[in-house]
Amino acid sequence: MNDDTKLYFTWAEGFRRGGANAIYVNLGADPNLLTYEPDTATNWEVGFKGAIKNFATYSIAGFYIDWEGFQFSGTEPVNKNLFVGNGEEARSVGVESELMGYLGSHARISLGYTYTDAEVTEDFLISPGDPATRVSSGDPLPGTPKHMITAMIDYTLSVDNASELIFRLNGSYRSKTVNAFNPVDFNYARIAGFGMLNGAVTYRRDSWDVSLFIDNLSNEEGATTGLFTPYFPQEMATRQIARPRTVGLRFTFGGH
Repeated sequence: MNDDTKLYFTWAEGFRRGGANAIYVNLGADPNLLTYEPDTATNWEVGFKGAIKNFATYSIAGFYIDWEGFQFSGTEPVNKNLFVGNGEEARSVGVESELMGYLGSHARISLGYTYTDAEVTEDFLISPGDPATRVSSGDPLPGTPKHMITAMIDYTLSVDNASELIFRLNGSYRSKTVNAFNPVDFNYARIAGFGMLNGAVTYRRDSWDVSLFIDNLSNEEGATTGLFTPYFPQEMATRQIARPRTVGLRFTFGGH
């Protein structure tokens, strides 16, 4: 468009291979769930990126992803075992944006936001032939938050001609999700959104630096998926969670 702003378009297509599930057909599980097929995805993206003089850079893009025979993780309806299956069709549409800039000569900021609307677009049965396992068009795709936000600020102070101190704070937020399409899945649960905050102080000199860091300052659980079903006793319930609050020193050499 001009020297400071560029418009772009991308198209891509990919697939994931199929596989097999460990389920108990001898205990009544549907033999159709023993295997799952490859799926394909086609992605369109259009956006623009640019610079505002020497102050900031920015980018914004819209995307549309079309899935056919999409793979999903579910709970087998007879014995309540986890398995991977194939749906019919689904789509994901959204917007991604990012802004990076400077506040004076010492501070730098970065902000990012992503909106995603991902849903099933064709009805299907989790267990073929069993209408009680129907997933309907319009049901959300599990594990996909609608809103994601990232932010970062750092401040650099010169110590001498060869070294500097860098103070950094960064955080992220993801909105609530579900871990299954709808309550048809025995393991269906709504998972709360959460935010995380990290901080670090870095001393940098020539080609090496050392950092004192604290990750997950507020010690958020940060659950994103897991086994929520009451079918399993409490001691067997699982969650995929964020790493707990972590304090440490990090040394790097030759990375600049």
